[in-house]
Amino acid sequence: MAAFTPLPPPQSRPIDWLSLCSGLDVRLRDPPETYEFPNGRKFKQYAIYNNTTVVVPTTGQTVTLIPVSPGYTATLHPASQLAALTVALNAGTNDGDKVFLAVVGAGVTAVTWGGGNIIAASKLPLPTSLVAGSSLVFQWSAGSSQWVRWA
Repeated sequence: MAAFTPLPPPQSRPIDWLSLCSGLDVRLRDPPETYEFPNGRKFKQYAIYNNTTVVVPTTGQTVTLIPVSPGYTATLHPASQLAALTVALNAGTNDGDKVFLAVVGAGVTAVTWGGGNIIAASKLPLPTSLVAGSSLVFQWSAGSSQWVRWA
């Protein structure tokens, strides 16, 4: 079982037409990378989109993440343990889009989920703290206009 972490550049060929159309650096992963999350869900990553945001938050800050394309990755990299942090996500664009949130460096003692559009799944509550090395996945539901915790 692989934990989700930002991936190194792939050793495969670029898809030039897709890069030109979307303005993203997209590469095929051959064979695809498979991740298994603690809840048993599996995710196969066939392509890597160069759309990663690294944020170095400070205590008490509100971090608003703006997903720019499918498979958007946000990495929170606090320099030291934070007492409090609010994380908000802007609205998604396509039903089923996913956002990957990875926490590296230090953790967050008390996290608040802002924006009013982030909800827990039936068996996946939203954490009240974030531990260094942890990761979360949210999926956009166009029908309810909300990010739902997916893994």
